[in-house]
Amino acid sequence: MNEIRNGLRTKIIGACLLIGLGVLGIADSRRLSSMIQASIQRREILGADAYLMIVSALLLICGLLVLAVSVVDRGFISEKGASPQSRRYVHLGLIVTSYAMYTLAVPVLGYLLSSICFFPIIFFLFGVRPWLKGVLLGLGVALISYFFFIFLMRIPLPRGWFRLPF
Repeated sequence: MNEIRNGLRTKIIGACLLIGLGVLGIADSRRLSSMIQASIQRREILGADAYLMIVSALLLICGLLVLAVSVVDRGFISEKGASPQSRRYVHLGLIVTSYAMYTLAVPVLGYLLSSICFFPIIFFLFGVRPWLKGVLLGLGVALISYFFFIFLMRIPLPRGWFRLPF
């Protein structure tokens, strides 16, 4: 039983990574596309921006599929009176809504603030208990991923409308 849970957690973490890479790639391909259009005339049929968009969209779709299959297999929301199948759909809806809200919040709030809000919520939905553990884990993932992208890979992340110094 424990091996099954570890396998599902590994699938969920992998799906989250695929989704995150897909979303970042799509955002970066849009930025790259506007830079290319502003600087030169295109001569290529499939330029770097289109290639990045296609690969990122495929990563996003694969991540969502793996996540959906993993969550449906788990089914860990316990609402009294609801069938197990309907509980799975409610839980999947909460997760998809959380990802959609995160995607919409990143351009407005910036990557760091959105991630600090998003990761604890998503860890709670994935069953990390107690809530303090989920919050601390979520904050750690947000800060480590921010550090990784900004300082190690030197990839600029969205700072949001507030243009916070970090």
